[in-house]
Amino acid sequence: MIIYEYLLVPHGRVQNQIQFRLTNFSVNSANDSLTVSGPVSVILAPNLSRIPDAAVTPQGLPLRRPGRGLNANNDPYPTLVCEVGLTESVGSLHDRAPEYFSVRTTIRAYFALKIWEARPNGTFASLALLYLRSNVPNTTPVQAISFGTAPIHGNAENSMPAIILPLISGNHGLAPQACNVRGVPAFQINIPVAELFHGVPGGVPAGLPANLQIDLFDVQRVAS
Repeated sequence: MIIYEYLLVPHGRVQNQIQFRLTNFSVNSANDSLTVSGPVSVILAPNLSRIPDAAVTPQGLPLRRPGRGLNANNDPYPTLVCEVGLTESVGSLHDRAPEYFSVRTTIRAYFALKIWEARPNGTFASLALLYLRSNVPNTTPVQAISFGTAPIHGNAENSMPAIILPLISGNHGLAPQACNVRGVPAFQINIPVAELFHGVPGGVPAGLPANLQIDLFDVQRVAS
């Protein structure tokens, strides 16, 4: 089954911002050695495909063996996929982690963003989740950051998978931090570069930083 999502206006702005940040890293930090793509159909298992909003594939990955590739051409899988959810629940985004990390794929990182509808005063809540195949278990996010202009509402908290709620940092809990300027350490998503280049002959190119960093303040600015 192939699952489609309507391209809502805020969704498109967030998607474009993520693609811009990924491309900027490739061009300015990774010598243009990463290919950043928009929505592309990805085979995850027999009769199951998804279309992530953005994906990163390092150059130099070999073709997959027949019947085990990203598509019918046996192209290699991206090492990072990204999803932006407006109408989807946190649970729905969370449930995609084991799909993206299925035995067929070689996807190493899954970055998910949940943006809630704006409240009457114009503020909104948002949540960033980063999953890594190398984490044990890989269905538990290594980062869960509330970065909206308002904390996550109690009803939304109560509907989340139990594993996520105690992991949330940022604009959350008894001492919430405001995501109101760039560069605040609490609002940085850190995607290991070693995961992005996993499987590439020769490994990570020399001179790259340890992480591809995404400042969630930049995402928040375009999400409203």
